[in-house]
Amino acid sequence: MNPYEATTAAATNVGEAGATLNGTLAGGSGKAYFQYGTTATYGASTSAQVVGVSGSPRPFAAAVGGLAPGMTYHFRLVAENSGGVVYGNDQTFTTDIHSDPPRPPCCGPDPGKPPRVLLVQNVRQSTTRWRQGNRLATVSRAKTPIGTTFSFLLSDQATVTFSFTRRVGGRTVTAGRLTFTGHDGTNKVTFQGRLSPKKKLEPGRYTLVITATDPAGARSAPKSLSFTIVQ
Repeated sequence: MNPYEATTAAATNVGEAGATLNGTLAGGSGKAYFQYGTTATYGASTSAQVVGVSGSPRPFAAAVGGLAPGMTYHFRLVAENSGGVVYGNDQTFTTDIHSDPPRPPCCGPDPGKPPRVLLVQNVRQSTTRWRQGNRLATVSRAKTPIGTTFSFLLSDQATVTFSFTRRVGGRTVTAGRLTFTGHDGTNKVTFQGRLSPKKKLEPGRYTLVITATDPAGARSAPKSLSFTIVQ
């Protein structure tokens, strides 16, 4: 019986840990398999498959697994029958490099990366001395109403807290707070001294402390402004 004609073809379906080895066979009945390994001496082989008689080349394939990611492998087709053993040409392929899957939201930030820094910047107010009005604080991108307009720049969307403090009897006390959602970019808050429909700041000198916290829990460094409310 004539020996096989064996040709090794390119590998397909190459992933991190596996690939499909391909080739073509022509000749009498017998068996065929692939040898593979990280060098041209191979060292491993697929299971032998029985093949029948074929006068023209026909495809032959076998899947391999358990490979290392990011590694180059050699392989060749081997065919055997009563006419002898035939070795196909050597081919190579490289497995994909392993990449970590995205971390789910429950697990927090990747410990290998520096924590994201939330910034509050460019803190300003339109005037430092003003009279009270009756409007509640509102977020505005442009208008400057009676009272003052606080403006600041956020690096990301975050929950912003305004803490209004003043000196009373030699100590600092908090007169009130406002909390709202700020957008990334420049924010403007119009303020006429009212903290709620029933509560307002009394005339006097105050310090506004601005802090922000993003959805991931990152907290900004505090920024402050001073102003005076007159009657």
